[in-house]
Amino acid sequence: MRYAALEDVPIDALETTATGTWDRRGLYGISGVDPAFREIAIETKVSTSAPNDKVAEIARRTHRSCPIYTTLRKETAFTIRLIVNGHQVPL
Repeated sequence: MRYAALEDVPIDALETTATGTWDRRGLYGISGVDPAFREIAIETKVSTSAPNDKVAEIARRTHRSCPIYTTLRKETAFTIRLIVNGHQVPL
């Protein structure tokens, strides 16, 4: 939201969902399975009157400056989807 405000991009609604894939056996120490997430998927849905490319630019800028994202992406595969007004926009 910070970068959208700085760029005067109106945001009517914003919803972010994070899901992860992992092997439950690792939680219980079964078969020496690693308990870490194998993948983290983040999907952000945005409703706005701004052009899709502008929203994608802001999303990329947000990811580059996010301490959590920049830390986790070093060791974890990420799937990131941006949905603007119900349509997926490439990042």
